[in-house]
Amino acid sequence: MVGIPLSAVVEKWLYYYWPIFESNIFIPQIRGEGVECNKPVAFRTSFTELIELYKKRGGLTQFVLDFRSNILSRDNMKLAQLVLQKIGNTIVKGPVTYAGGSLENGRLFKFNSITREILINYELWIELSLMGYWIRDAVLLRWAELTADIAKKEIMPSDVIDLLLTTPIGERDVADARTTYSLLTSKECAWTGKSIKSDFDVDHIIPFSLWHNNDLWNLVPVLPAVNNQKRDKLPSHNLLSDRKDCLIYYWETLRERYKVRFDNEACKIMGMIKPPNNWHEMLFKNVSEAIEITAIQRGCERWP
Repeated sequence: MVGIPLSAVVEKWLYYYWPIFESNIFIPQIRGEGVECNKPVAFRTSFTELIELYKKRGGLTQFVLDFRSNILSRDNMKLAQLVLQKIGNTIVKGPVTYAGGSLENGRLFKFNSITREILINYELWIELSLMGYWIRDAVLLRWAELTADIAKKEIMPSDVIDLLLTTPIGERDVADARTTYSLLTSKECAWTGKSIKSDFDVDHIIPFSLWHNNDLWNLVPVLPAVNNQKRDKLPSHNLLSDRKDCLIYYWETLRERYKVRFDNEACKIMGMIKPPNNWHEMLFKNVSEAIEITAIQRGCERWP
């Protein structure tokens, strides 16, 4: 069996439901749900309250940054935790409990209440890992079609798809990394080692087009010409190995300035609750593995 942290799934639900609940048009997510119905989606009320708090503060993008950086006020953090708890309870009591109940092999998932992990057969997990990119698109399309059906065709599937494809972090939201690198008296291009004397770009180690990820560990300074050459390609294994020390130096620099956010984001890709003493090696190992897996899944071109 493979254990998937419930918190990781909860976070994905939050990203997908936020634009749906934020829509100016009420979009039902269960049959019979209406603007003033007695039984809305279990987490809609508290979730909507959180959305309202952030409407004039930058919306989903700003909430994600504030939450990861642990700079929410006490009241806002309490509300956010309530929302996440209700989403988690809904996941466990709903799809984790009932998905696959009519199949010959029985239900697809189990839940370990001690480790707070969703358990899935390892063979199925491998298939999901290899085919996840296409499965995701199919699930989103089905979600949009089902939503249109629940709304009695008053909402088009295409409208729902646009909302479901909303990303929590914009491609250009790299301000924290850029600020950190701008303050360095001297720096070198993360990929070539050449000195950066003035202008520089902030490059995504794993391209934004592939992961939609602006975690600090994924952002490094590079020469503009180099960034233009790399574009949406994944760094080669040899390049990563050659530039390991430089990448770790930039990670240490970012962590020194934004420790809470950096640790939260690094722990997610490392699959840990808190960073170990050798977090440098662990993070490099997991980022390298993520790049190889992504290359296999998506058939990506490598660089250089």
